[in-house]
Amino acid sequence: MSLMNRRMLPSVIFVVLSLSFAVFTAGILRVYAAPSFTVEANPTTLGPLAAGSGQTADSTITVTGHDGFVGTVSLSFPPSGLTESSTISSCSLDASVTSCSGTLTVTAASIHGPYSVDVVGSSSGYPDSTATVTVHVADFSVGANPSVVGPQNPGDTGTSTITVTAQDEFTGDVGLVLTTSSSHITASILPTSLTFTSSGPTSQTAMLSVSFDQLGTYTVLVKGQSTGYLDHSVLVTVISPATVLVVPRSQLLTSTGATVVYNVNVVSMPPFAGYDIMVVTNPNVLSPDSIDTSASALNPGTAFTNCVNNGFYANGTAIPLGSPGNINCGPGDGPGVAHSGFSSSGEFTGDGMLFSINYKPRTLDYTISASPSTVTFAAGQSGSSTINIALTSPPSTAVRLTEDAIFDSNGNPVSHNSINGNYGSVVTVVLKANPSKGLRSTVDPKFTIFTGSRTTGSATLTLTSGAAGTYSVVVTATLRYLNSDLRQVMVSHAITVNVIVT
Repeated sequence: MSLMNRRMLPSVIFVVLSLSFAVFTAGILRVYAAPSFTVEANPTTLGPLAAGSGQTADSTITVTGHDGFVGTVSLSFPPSGLTESSTISSCSLDASVTSCSGTLTVTAASIHGPYSVDVVGSSSGYPDSTATVTVHVADFSVGANPSVVGPQNPGDTGTSTITVTAQDEFTGDVGLVLTTSSSHITASILPTSLTFTSSGPTSQTAMLSVSFDQLGTYTVLVKGQSTGYLDHSVLVTVISPATVLVVPRSQLLTSTGATVVYNVNVVSMPPFAGYDIMVVTNPNVLSPDSIDTSASALNPGTAFTNCVNNGFYANGTAIPLGSPGNINCGPGDGPGVAHSGFSSSGEFTGDGMLFSINYKPRTLDYTISASPSTVTFAAGQSGSSTINIALTSPPSTAVRLTEDAIFDSNGNPVSHNSINGNYGSVVTVVLKANPSKGLRSTVDPKFTIFTGSRTTGSATLTLTSGAAGTYSVVVTATLRYLNSDLRQVMVSHAITVNVIVT
């Protein structure tokens, strides 16, 4: 060995590595691996599982010791958002037992994934080893655009696009089922089912069509259903133009002494906090007796006006000042006027009742007269008399909104439409003549129809006789109408016309 070679021998150094060590013996450098362990999962991807279904999936967890590892490896499972269980929590390894394994079980969450489940192995003095299992929890969602359809008028058709989106590897069929809030709304959707595949689009659409036959605010619940999955829904609201209306729109004549109630309602109204509304009727037909705000949509609140008939009950009795019916009556609050003003510190929106008006109906009667009441004519000739009918009050009246104002919380007017009501019936008066012997008679027309504000009618009674003498004819009038119970009411009056034939 040369001098140069002898001098190089001490230059061989001892090298230490994190997972190995080196020893120089007999002129040879030997490198040894340090003991260690690993944690592994098989498979590393699970699912897809159906969200909220309670489905489970398993992965085998294996702990392996390397290069003479001796010790206990403890396993932990940091929170992942899933429910987990494991048949293995620790593993003791030595020269004879170099590995152990157990089963990790995960349960589908109610919310779609993916989720990462970590299995962390720890042993004192050694670096941790982690195995990660990715769990796919599939689901779908249902959305609507727009979620509010309208405002639209009765009979019109509105649409909304319903979007179903597959989430985290969802595949399968989604059926779309509709539930409407009222028999007054009609809804349909096309298509009624959507199919999702692994290679297809993750979002698909269907078209919802809606219409209604009566003013109001309605909803349609669009529910997506798929076997093995929880249902998912979206609510579509359908609105008509904001409207104040009298409800019911029409009522028939009712008996004297009964109470007739009309409500003043709002439909599809944007946020509002007050109103000031007058309702006018013909007091000879229907006289307001009181205003009730106890069920107002704006309760709690304050009635700043509550006035009927300028402070008088329907029977003409004065209402004490400051009592309901005589609160802040004004110049326009005359007979037949019901005036309600109300304010609230909060706001209301949608459909609701503002106030009720209790009315007392007038008696519907009539008089019959003849002009002339005695008719004279020569034998073989003819004579006539006019039969007059006069109702004591009109057969119907409008229940009419006037000075109709709705306010927001700042006192600004809220734009809206108004719809009136009606009270009363179509009244028919039938005439029948019954002459004495030797006298012939006809009446034309035999009946008269009264509607609206009409209160008078007439017919011609024609008389003939071939022989001189004194005669008479009884003319009977019968008034007929349907009442609120849909029963026919009849009131009869008669008059006698004297006849002298010369």
